[in-house]
Amino acid sequence: MVDKVNKRVLNQGEKDLVKNDICFNKALKHSLLLLKYRARTKKEICQRLKQKGWKDSVIIKVVNRLEDNKFLNDKEFVDLFIESSLSKGWGPKRVFFYLKKFGIEFDFRKNINEQDDNFIKVLRKNIKIMISSYSSQDYEMRRKKFLGMILRSMVAKGFEAEVVFREMNSLEEEYFEDK
Repeated sequence: MVDKVNKRVLNQGEKDLVKNDICFNKALKHSLLLLKYRARTKKEICQRLKQKGWKDSVIIKVVNRLEDNKFLNDKEFVDLFIESSLSKGWGPKRVFFYLKKFGIEFDFRKNINEQDDNFIKVLRKNIKIMISSYSSQDYEMRRKKFLGMILRSMVAKGFEAEVVFREMNSLEEEYFEDK
């Protein structure tokens, strides 16, 4: 390699520094491209860079740069993910599972418990939608089957069966008292 500014041949140490700088910049550029589409966790960025074949030293350097410049923040990711999950109607178990999959530490996953009231509101909204889709006459005829269907649907979304059952009973009373 030749230094184009000083017109001299670089020694091996200088070549390695230039090569590392080039690798770092390419890995950083790829990471920023990934972050352009959605927020990501440290674990996701590390995995994607490893898939591309980058050295661990380069990956650590990139992750540190992203954290220093506030592009990577697992706590913010958790908050955004919980908010997004609530809008999708997901329950706490499903959110917890995905956060674990994304490599979020247990301390951050505790934030889910702080959102219990919001999850209950989402659960009640989901159940109301399902109950209101049936006429009261049809509902009474197929009550057991319908309640089972609601229960399975809400458990699949990540809610605890006991909580779903309790909310279903309270909403069922509210809904059919009004009709």
